[in-house]
Amino acid sequence: MRKKLTFEDIKNQTMKKLLFTIIILLFAFNGIQSQTTLELIDNKGNRNQTYPLVTETNPAIVEMINQVDTINLYNDIDWMQQYVRDATKPEALIVQNYLLDKFEEIGLETYIHNHTATIGGTDTLDAGNVIAIQPGTEFPDEYIIISSHYDHPDGPGADDNASGTAGVLECARILSQHTFKRSILYIPFNGEERWMVGSIPFAQKCARENMNILGVFNLDMIGFW
Repeated sequence: MRKKLTFEDIKNQTMKKLLFTIIILLFAFNGIQSQTTLELIDNKGNRNQTYPLVTETNPAIVEMINQVDTINLYNDIDWMQQYVRDATKPEALIVQNYLLDKFEEIGLETYIHNHTATIGGTDTLDAGNVIAIQPGTEFPDEYIIISSHYDHPDGPGADDNASGTAGVLECARILSQHTFKRSILYIPFNGEERWMVGSIPFAQKCARENMNILGVFNLDMIGFW
């Protein structure tokens, strides 16, 4: 008789599958010949990006996946969902500082990308985008981004998007224990629910600075089955 999966089982498996995909592609971007059983990812639109056909299990990747801790995810989600994290409210600033502390606890360099955005003619954003940097060892000016948004306008937002933000924190906790050729930016954005008034200024900043961004993994509502 098959064991009936609990919500915790499903949530843990979902996060591990997500991290599995991110780690596989990080290894691909960083020029490591990682092999595992994974179907080729279809290219979309006019993109020319190709991905390796991998056929064997890489023990280093399995070790990282096995470090995913559901308790960490639960605790971060539980902490964030106690606040209605509207982008323009003081609660967003509280959560911004919480995320900053979490990244700094694992030893990452951080800064706040502050930006001005007028919402509804009067509101401005005090909280900004949280940027945590894991420098690459060989190509530090080439970037991979793992992102989410931490704001939610009218309720706990445990799934949308404390879940994705907890996922970014867990990815950072695990991946920061390792070195990669290229830099990783971990970015929980503010203002997504106000029509991306946080991520758009950051994308514009990247364009102005001609940053070489190889790929973005955006985690949004990853607790939804």
